[in-house]
Amino acid sequence: MGYFAMSPRMVLLSMLALALCAVPVTADWYFVTGLTSCTELCATHSLSCNNEARMQITTQETFDFVLLSLGEDPSTVCTSYSTRDKEKFPMYNSLIKKCYYLKTAYDGGACDFKQDNDVQHRMCCCGETDTCPVISTTSTSTSTSTSTTTSTSTSTS
Repeated sequence: MGYFAMSPRMVLLSMLALALCAVPVTADWYFVTGLTSCTELCATHSLSCNNEARMQITTQETFDFVLLSLGEDPSTVCTSYSTRDKEKFPMYNSLIKKCYYLKTAYDGGACDFKQDNDVQHRMCCCGETDTCPVISTTSTSTSTSTSTTTSTSTSTS
């Protein structure tokens, strides 16, 4: 019987794919390129841009989750990741295959921002926050305590 090892990235992608099965994914996440804003893109679908949902993409895991919900494979879209706090993010650059997520939730009128090229693809949520799902990332810590018992024996002669 053959066994194979999965890299940590493949384990994460598998977990994200399973999470996608559990969360109803709608068509409310879009990419916009060129000189089009998220507001303009959403209007073509008779929807409004939701900046609050976009601002939830603050980790590589949430970025990859949205990529998967858009039918994209994170391992082929992104060869590296970086964080930024500017209105044009989150987005990926298809020329250098670099993906950018937000360092912190940034609200700078990002729905109306327009790129100046066609290699930067911004993530846009067109609809309600709950129709643009992202996974929540929580960290947990485990504490371990160790106790040592010492016994002493005394001998008398």
